[in-house]
This record gives sequence, structure tokens and C-alpha cells, in this order.
Amino acid sequence: MATIMLRDIPEELMEEIRQAAALERRSVPAEVLHLTEIGVRKALLPRRDHTRAVESMRRRLADKPRFPVSAAELLDEDRQR
Repeated sequence: MATIMLRDIPEELMEEIRQAAALERRSVPAEVLHLTEIGVRKALLPRRDHTRAVESMRRRLADKPRFPVSAAELLDEDRQR
């Protein structure tokens, strides 16, 4: 298991962590780990949802042509105007 050392934690934040740890009957390190886990999962959730949506869209569009007409056809049409 990895170890992280945090420095320069504002005293007000440290006190809030102590209070949260006491309310949850956890040690301060256990509370910091818990809060970190919640924060990381919350931050990653939108990214995971976005990735799933993009993958789903790619699967749905994989067998369809990207453009209904070719670039050459569009150029020819434009030149005829």
C-alpha cells in the first residue's frame, strides 16, 4: 500500500477533519483516506460516464458512413455554382 505525506494543511481544514473523524469514530488518517476516496470517485464519475457515452456512440455509428456525400462531390457541386 502506498503512503502519502501531506504538509501545510490549513489549521481550519485540519480541525474539520478531526471533527469528521470523531463523528465517524475513525482515526484522522482513516478519515483522510475515506474523504480522499470519496473525492476521487466523485471526480472520476463524470469522466467515466463521458467515456461510456462516447464508446456507445462510436459503436452505434461504426457501420454508418461518416458523410452522406464525398468531399469530391461537394467540391464539384460548389464549382458548378
